[in-house]
Amino acid sequence: MKKNNSKHFAICIKNNGYKVSLERRKIYPVLDDKEASAQDLIRVIDESGEDYLYAASRFVIVNIPEKSRGRLLRARNETPVAGGWVKVRHSKAGPARIE
Repeated sequence: MKKNNSKHFAICIKNNGYKVSLERRKIYPVLDDKEASAQDLIRVIDESGEDYLYAASRFVIVNIPEKSRGRLLRARNETPVAGGWVKVRHSKAGPARIE
């Protein structure tokens, strides 16, 4: 998963054509990209853990209080399982590891 200190977040409202990469109603970190913004695109870290450009119309930008941003980013690294949550580490070199 890409390490980031995103200050911006967006909720996906349309995922048609990208059902594996985007989940509707899920909050995604947004990376600043002025060139993309000029073309009505948004750079988000999607379900693959990498950043990709998508049409801005697929998202609604949300304001998250600064004190909650870190908690939100950490929550993206956790996966629900029976009886609690586990951390999942993504790696380009191999399969994801559960800790």
